[in-house]
Amino acid sequence: MGWDAAAFFTTDRRQITKLWVLGDIDGLKTQLSAYTALNALDNTATANRPL
Repeated sequence: MGWDAAAFFTTDRRQITKLWVLGDIDGLKTQLSAYTALNALDNTATANRPL
C-alpha cells in the first residue's frame, strides 16, 4: 500500500503544535477498500477450510 502526501507542521521545540497534511484521500480510500475486500475473502476461505 502506498500514499502520496506532504505533511507540514509547527512545533514549540518540544512537540508538534500544528499539523496539516495534503494527500490523495480518494486514492487511499480505494486502496483501503481493496485491502478490506481481499482480507474478507481470505477470512472466508480460512473459515470454510476443513480441519
